[in-house]
Amino acid sequence: MKYKTTLFEYLYENLKEQIVSGRIKCGESLPSMNSVSEQYNIGIRTVKDVFRALSREGYIKTEERKAAVVIYSDNKDSQESAVKYVLERKSFIVEVYQTMALLMPELFCFSSQVCGQKYLDLWEKTLSRSKKKDTQSRWSVASDFLYDILEKSNNLLFRDLFVSLEVYARLPLFSSHDGFIELVDTKSIGNSMWVMESLLTGNRSEIIYRFGLMYDAVINAIQKYLDIMAEKNPNVEEGEYDYSWAAERGREHYYTQIARELIDKIGSGIYKPDTFLPHEAELSEQYGVSVSTVRKAILMLNELGFAKTFNAKGTKAMLQNKEMAMKSIKNKKYKRDTLMYLSALQLMTITVKAAAESAFQNIDKDVINELDEKMSCHDSINLDCIQECINKYVSLRPLKTILEETGEIIYGGYYYAFYRDGSQAANLLNFKSQKAFECLKHGDKKGFAAKTSECYGHILKIVRDYLIGYGLTEAKNFVVPE
Repeated sequence: MKYKTTLFEYLYENLKEQIVSGRIKCGESLPSMNSVSEQYNIGIRTVKDVFRALSREGYIKTEERKAAVVIYSDNKDSQESAVKYVLERKSFIVEVYQTMALLMPELFCFSSQVCGQKYLDLWEKTLSRSKKKDTQSRWSVASDFLYDILEKSNNLLFRDLFVSLEVYARLPLFSSHDGFIELVDTKSIGNSMWVMESLLTGNRSEIIYRFGLMYDAVINAIQKYLDIMAEKNPNVEEGEYDYSWAAERGREHYYTQIARELIDKIGSGIYKPDTFLPHEAELSEQYGVSVSTVRKAILMLNELGFAKTFNAKGTKAMLQNKEMAMKSIKNKKYKRDTLMYLSALQLMTITVKAAAESAFQNIDKDVINELDEKMSCHDSINLDCIQECINKYVSLRPLKTILEETGEIIYGGYYYAFYRDGSQAANLLNFKSQKAFECLKHGDKKGFAAKTSECYGHILKIVRDYLIGYGLTEAKNFVVPE
């Protein structure tokens, strides 16, 4: 069982980072507690505790029946502290920007293609009015546009991922310092509105081109600025830091992890249907958790239709039937899990392409032979083997974390894909995965990336159509990326 940051710690650090980095400025209001609770999928009691802690430490001011207001100001002491902060994370921050440059143009492009023309027409007018405003105002409008377009994609992860990356990137901190803007090569990108307007065209090549120029210019400026600051502050040593993205906020409890692993064992036949699972005490010892945690996991299995508990006898393993599938989809809690699963598949379809290309250069013949051997095992799932290889050889730490977190969500719901049509669905996926491996073996980087992405798109289509047939109309919103 891997350690997970508590919900309090996650929300506290997330809001604090946004305040300190300048994303939420002094004098601005935080969203209401109910809005934060809904946005982050965290209980209102935890949200209240976080607001109380931020208020106690001088970051926000809270009054009854009024929105919390940021009172943290970027004074000289905090500026010096901020410079020290980024220099300690110099290489890491550059990696965050490089990860954004790989992923975000594709996510912005896809979101613009699925959000609808009427929506784009409204933003076209807003962007046009912003051309005459000052640089800071234009960037503010551009930022609002990007957040909004990711929200309108209907994917539950796109916007959250962008928020997380921007918090670690700390762009407001850089842009607020004298001399940084001058380091950005504005000749290559011109007005920020020129970059944003590409999203109105629907032209993928143009969108990727303009956003690519923008991220290149910003990354170069960040690197120059950090080098200048390092020369002025030679005593600040760089440390080792990791990127954290809690993609499954609210669903990372131990009992959820146990339930998922038990479902995996039931689906793969380790625990055969209509046979009893190990006793609660045995599972408690096996996973190193309390019996009450095991009982919560078993309750989840019962609610999803993968087990049935008999008083004084124990719990029998089952495979989910149509009736239980429909029942769990109508359950508010599991319905969100299902939409999150579709979101993860859609996100992985897009991001794995860039990740596969990035990892390709680090995969040598020995690795390919080892991968071939793993995929030759009769019980292996080829896509799992390939994904594990990509995760291992991606050099950007933030990108590796994103792949792992997205993969965990997919792992938690993959039985929708593999157990609907039994081995036939798994065989087709293995065949597609084999095609991706053949491209890797023959040195075809673009083919390897495209075919791996196609595997996740294939799963997304199967599961989406399956869920639509079971009455989950929201599944229609999840377009398969091309």
